[in-house]
Amino acid sequence: LRTRFVRWHGGAMLQAVLSAVSVPFEVHDWRARADYDDAFARWFDDAAPRRVDLDRAPLMHVALFRRPDGAHDLAWLNHHALSDGWSQSQLLGELTRGYVAARRGVAPAFDPVVPFGAYVDWLDAQPDTGDWWRAQLARVDRPALLLDSVASLPARAVHAAPEPQAFQHRATTLDAGLSAV
Repeated sequence: LRTRFVRWHGGAMLQAVLSAVSVPFEVHDWRARADYDDAFARWFDDAAPRRVDLDRAPLMHVALFRRPDGAHDLAWLNHHALSDGWSQSQLLGELTRGYVAARRGVAPAFDPVVPFGAYVDWLDAQPDTGDWWRAQLARVDRPALLLDSVASLPARAVHAAPEPQAFQHRATTLDAGLSAV
């Protein structure tokens, strides 16, 4: 999370990890705004893209918005180069545990930090699985569609392909019940 990128001679991008970085955190008290939803959308369209800069660490920004209905929206912006999906789930899990602990008035309990170098050492000790993955991918004849895994959503053809196996795309709006799962 302390990463930034610098251009080396010739234009190559190099990753630089700083020893310490503070995460930008801003609070917007928009409880009195009658146009909250529109203002929030404009913030994402206009202000949010300028919050993450590859030349400056951290490559993320957090903003908390106080809503007119008394609820809050938390916006966590980050560059895709910052972390993978697994790391993001770990970070969000820690954020959630910290929030729950703060609500209870107790100190959060976090797992001990494992140095990244230990992961690199472990990874280097793993067997090469490239041949296995190439064999698996050779059996795949079409892209995997995320919504194919949600059986309750109806499929509808967006376009018909001339091949007998036309790809299906699903378009849907998640209702509150499905979003809460």
